[in-house]
Amino acid sequence: MRHQANSSIVGASRRGLLALSVAASLLSATPAAPAPIHYDIDFTITSGSSPPLPMVGGFDYDSAIPEFTNFVVMWNLHFYHLTAAANSPIEGGGLAFSGACGVTGPALGFALITLAPCVLSDLAVVRWSATEPLDVFLPSRFEFVFATPFGPGQTVAFITQDEFFFPRFFPVPLENRGGWEVTQSAVGSVPEPPTAGLITLCLAVLAGLARRRQRSHTDAARRPI
Repeated sequence: MRHQANSSIVGASRRGLLALSVAASLLSATPAAPAPIHYDIDFTITSGSSPPLPMVGGFDYDSAIPEFTNFVVMWNLHFYHLTAAANSPIEGGGLAFSGACGVTGPALGFALITLAPCVLSDLAVVRWSATEPLDVFLPSRFEFVFATPFGPGQTVAFITQDEFFFPRFFPVPLENRGGWEVTQSAVGSVPEPPTAGLITLCLAVLAGLARRRQRSHTDAARRPI
């Protein structure tokens, strides 16, 4: 009887190991989904008054979709949320940038903000601009501006956002301008849902194997030799 119990335990162990082997092979074959990449924006100033520079700037971008998320700039102690503007950049007077880059929407916004070669090829003006009016009932604005040389067919593109900030106890008119540089920082990949399911399967197999082993030992101990 004890020999039969041991054989049952060995068989259960082999089946458990086989299931784990299959799950592990599937797990190793499942590629990780690429995660959005985070980019930081370092600003420089060319003109304006205090406060001289945005204190914080950055965004996440997923080139596979494509899509911007978490695009935020902090200037004059206020946060400007530019995600929607970067996903739908404004291009007026012509289509020089979208035509040169062959993209629109978020992909064009990414080409603009990173100053891709297709943007630089015909770029005459590039700057960030921030304004805060004296009138508290008017919005403050932060924008990135891109323009081809002045003349017929000039293209001007914007990634811009207006925000209302209250209260502003001692408002003063402010306007700053400058340039910027975008730097990339890698973000770890996020497991796909099937990967998470395979991990759960492995844990369930291990738990079931442990319960079966315990039950077999208990039954063997109760039986007469």
